[in-house]
Amino acid sequence: MRHQEWKGERSRAERQRKPDAACDVPERNLRSSPHGGGEVDTPEQRAVALQGATESIVLLRNQNNLLPLDPSKIQSIAVIGPNAAVARTGGGGSSLVRPKNAVAPLDGIKERAGAGVTVNYALGVGMEGENPPDDTAEARAKSLKEATEAAAHADVAVVIVGRSNKIETEGFDLKTMNLPAGQDALIQAVEKANPRTIVVLNTGNPATITKGLVNAGALLDMFYGGEEGGHALAAILFGDANPSGRLPFTYPKRFEDSPAYGHYPGQNLKVDYAEGIYVGYRFYDTKNVEPAFPFGYGLSYTKFEYGDPHVAEAAVIGGAQPATRATSVTLTVKNTGDRAGAEVVQLYVRPLHPKIDRPVHELKGFHRIQLNPGETRMVHFSLDREALAYWSPEKKGWVTDPGPYEIQVGSSSRDIRGRAPLTIRPAH
Repeated sequence: MRHQEWKGERSRAERQRKPDAACDVPERNLRSSPHGGGEVDTPEQRAVALQGATESIVLLRNQNNLLPLDPSKIQSIAVIGPNAAVARTGGGGSSLVRPKNAVAPLDGIKERAGAGVTVNYALGVGMEGENPPDDTAEARAKSLKEATEAAAHADVAVVIVGRSNKIETEGFDLKTMNLPAGQDALIQAVEKANPRTIVVLNTGNPATITKGLVNAGALLDMFYGGEEGGHALAAILFGDANPSGRLPFTYPKRFEDSPAYGHYPGQNLKVDYAEGIYVGYRFYDTKNVEPAFPFGYGLSYTKFEYGDPHVAEAAVIGGAQPATRATSVTLTVKNTGDRAGAEVVQLYVRPLHPKIDRPVHELKGFHRIQLNPGETRMVHFSLDREALAYWSPEKKGWVTDPGPYEIQVGSSSRDIRGRAPLTIRPAH
């Protein structure tokens, strides 16, 4: 649109503008805000989006070091699945944002692989709720055959599955933890055609760990990667970035193992939230239920070695109120591999003789540290008063029980690398 035409459109829009007096308070506040919209989709903004997406990807399995891919050693890649050619950037409902430009996984992989690697795409199976008009048994069989043939003729297959913003949205909960219809069958068929199969989950929630996911040569969870999700995935697949994401939830082996089982979905639109304090890893770790992947879990292309944790003050004063003094914990972490990478060091506190029913341990801090090959760094945690306290229903307040505690440091809630004692002394 030419400048004069734009001025005319703006003039007409201003004449038709609703008076401020006719607007509600939120709209008036928005109109009077000093913050303008600013530029959209700038290189700086895309760089931030790429960093966030890349650092969020979690590597769950990497059998025989299938990843990272080396373009000089492969000639062809089959990219397969209902989430491959579509940029599924986030969930639906009021949180839905449509980016100006969004990169699908297929496009990101093609761009990164370069001209020397042939990238072939096959749908394999349509997304549940998005099936085409000619969705017949014959059409589905043909699509699956195209996917397996593409995989069989490729050096490596990348299957990208998951959910959509119509399935994961507001107003209702998921009906099942299973992947949408046909996706696990697709994964298994591709794995049979090509054992060098990488499976990528593109979801906002855990999925049931099926036979196809268990047998994957490599398994990643990219969640919803936003507008730069395709570039981020390609960076991880080809080793331009070392995976450093960690699971913010537990992957159960099956829904029956979850704390919600037996209460969800409830009856007559009523759900009993009976987990109490045992939500997430607190349930699995306390009840000793073996997960598929624990809270805080994530692999890397390098290895990290933990030193023993040291508690600065081995005893602090507690009592009816939260502890009166804080303490600190230090340890060293070394990158023992040949690649630069980031480790997420997690600190948990375990009460050894709790007076009331409490989780076996609770996360009280974490640090993400970037280390070059062979580099060692000191990690410092500061435990404040609240970190050692819990809510007492009897006293209706926060208290810190005297007694022995254990400080735990590790790379997940189940992978504890070091322990140190801490004693809470009585206030009197």
